[in-house]
Amino acid sequence: MKLKLNKSNIDKIKYSKEKPVFYYDVDLIGFGIKASATRIVYFVEDQINGRTIRKNIAPVGTLTPDEARKQAKVLLGEMAKGVDVVAVAKKEKIKSVTLSEAYEEFKRVKQLRASTITGYNTAI
Repeated sequence: MKLKLNKSNIDKIKYSKEKPVFYYDVDLIGFGIKASATRIVYFVEDQINGRTIRKNIAPVGTLTPDEARKQAKVLLGEMAKGVDVVAVAKKEKIKSVTLSEAYEEFKRVKQLRASTITGYNTAI
């Protein structure tokens, strides 16, 4: 659904009980709002190498529509150059995780016996 994304129109957007609902800005192509059952977020969307790439910017309420539009212009500019901003964000997140953090997360998620954890701790 196309909509002028300004404060008054955004305030009228309700959470979607069923599937997510996408509201696209009439002024900036590729910028919009996604309303799901749990949250409403600003997003950008574009085609890169034949695939639709959608990246969330921020939850509605944390940024004004103009601030979100500025961030969207930057992201859409990168996407126009062929940069997959979602893949770049994933790579940055992976780079920021240390081995020790990954190991702690692994121990937290997996159900391991005490002897296994002891063996792992001595190896690391």
